[in-house]
Amino acid sequence: MLDYERSIPKLTETVGLMHSTKWSPTPEAKALELLAKKLDETITLMDRNTYWELEEDFNQPIRGRVHLDGTREPDIDRAGSYAGIRWRMHELAEFARSKKDELPHPNKKHELPFAAMAILHIMYQAGKDRPTLYDNSEAVKELGRVCNGAKIILSPERLRGALAASLESFDPNYMEAGVEEILVFAQ
Repeated sequence: MLDYERSIPKLTETVGLMHSTKWSPTPEAKALELLAKKLDETITLMDRNTYWELEEDFNQPIRGRVHLDGTREPDIDRAGSYAGIRWRMHELAEFARSKKDELPHPNKKHELPFAAMAILHIMYQAGKDRPTLYDNSEAVKELGRVCNGAKIILSPERLRGALAASLESFDPNYMEAGVEEILVFAQ
């Protein structure tokens, strides 16, 4: 059975660390966007008609070399390689954009939704009933205690709203890794 009283300080510590972290996805997002832009520019440059001769020469097969011992390397067929490189660059640009889109929004705070979901999992694992959501309820008070301990001061209405949003998507069989770590700690 879960030790409820042991899990709350661990959650408070985790949320406090999340809140004090200064990491921002902005530099990584800018770097990924710059990479995609440069790849697009290179693709556009490669598509110019002035490089058709280069493309033709590049796609020629390469004869294998003969070594001093008489062994021969096989010929390399590069037919379509120029177009393949161009297509791979296009794929890489799209992949960079998709990775950029997966980064968290730099202005969005993730601590409150995480803490609210963790409280629900802790209460569930401790065998408590589904929480009622009003400003003075046990769940709202507990979330307030965690947030205050993490130096996040929020109104009971905001805490209740976060719990309500988490309750809509709550699945007792699925939890984020950080929540699972807290639950394992409190066993």
